[in-house]
Amino acid sequence: MTALNFLKSKPSKEITKICVRVSLIGGVILYPIMSLIFQASGDTVSFIVSQLSFNGELMKEELSIVIATGGMENYKLAQSLDFAFMVLYATLIFTGIIQLARKFPDQSSWQVTGFWFAITGPIAAACDAVENTFILLMVQEPATFPDVYTVIHSLFALVKWILLAGSITWSLSAVIILRKLQATRTSEKK
Repeated sequence: MTALNFLKSKPSKEITKICVRVSLIGGVILYPIMSLIFQASGDTVSFIVSQLSFNGELMKEELSIVIATGGMENYKLAQSLDFAFMVLYATLIFTGIIQLARKFPDQSSWQVTGFWFAITGPIAAACDAVENTFILLMVQEPATFPDVYTVIHSLFALVKWILLAGSITWSLSAVIILRKLQATRTSEKK
């Protein structure tokens, strides 16, 4: 049995519904908490800029601000909480897209691509975990870490954002297509 055939029935419809709800609620609760902790750390650089800078000097400057404001412990805490957020968004993307893909005709291109995009959620989270691991390495020696850490960190962040953008685009497109299909079926029954 191929992975795509497996995803037609596993995880069950009930499990995917529970996972979507729990991960959505967990994410809605955890994200604002992480944001507040990041703000309390004194981190002033936009997370997109810092994640995609590929620039060791910029990251060292950002970390020096965090140190100057006395917020390093909060910064580390927020980065550590992000690992839980990764599990939540990986679960949401994986199970949410599986639910959408199963609504398409069997073996259709929408169903097959949906199952592939479902897998991007956990892959994006794994990239995020590597990215955060390098951040946690950088904060051990914030003024002297090797600049290559920032390059590796940014590469994994870039892949993460590409995968997330793809999965979100597929999901939004799928919702629109499914609504059009439903409208067509409804009008044909009249």
